[in-house]
Amino acid sequence: MWIEGGFILIKNPLKSNCTFYIRRYRNNVVSGVSLHPNGNYLAVCVTAGLSSDEIPYDLLHIWDLKRKRVIAVFETHINNKIDHFLWSSDGKHLIYNEDNYIVVVNFEKFEKDYLSGKFNHFFELNKKRYFQGIPGDNYIAGVIDIRPLDIIEKFEEEIIKIKSIASSPDGKYVAVICSDNRLELINLNDLKITNSFDLSWKYYYNDSDDAPSQVEWCPSDSKKLILSWLSDITIIYFYFNKDFTT
Repeated sequence: MWIEGGFILIKNPLKSNCTFYIRRYRNNVVSGVSLHPNGNYLAVCVTAGLSSDEIPYDLLHIWDLKRKRVIAVFETHINNKIDHFLWSSDGKHLIYNEDNYIVVVNFEKFEKDYLSGKFNHFFELNKKRYFQGIPGDNYIAGVIDIRPLDIIEKFEEEIIKIKSIASSPDGKYVAVICSDNRLELINLNDLKITNSFDLSWKYYYNDSDDAPSQVEWCPSDSKKLILSWLSDITIIYFYFNKDFTT
């Protein structure tokens, strides 16, 4: 899968000559794509409004790869910018962020409604029939503010950037790296922050004053996280107990 000249291209590795163009996003910029674990859906982040006087804004388009059509659109509501997005490892959730907010979409429910034919809405244009994409807001399960509680309670407008997000192998948790050197673990079942870890003491192992640039889960172990920095190749492993304490 790759982006070329405004097109998103997908190639079937089992068929060397099987490549198809999904769509050309005219006057828009495709900033990223993420493939659903089952391979049937593709999340595409698109920056729109670049050719007009309005402020550019990001959208998440969900593609049905079998039918080659957009089936849902998720709009931004806070600062018009999506920095990170991914599917949970079990495919039940779509997670993305706006500023210091993590947005969790109940894709399991969405897919069930979509496949049942609940949203078979079409419109005609130039004698062609098109599927009407579903507004995604009805399937947002929750929005989590990752700022510390003292900042939230003071109604301060301080924005803490989210540097990286990752889904645990079992799809139950999301790890979030914050620009103020915190690691947050979000439980996708109750949409609450389960644990918060101060990473500042980790600098003993690293020369950088910045928060880690990347977080990854060990693919074979939901209790093990890997943190890394762009400034060097330092990797710190987090080992969690059953209650996710280190």
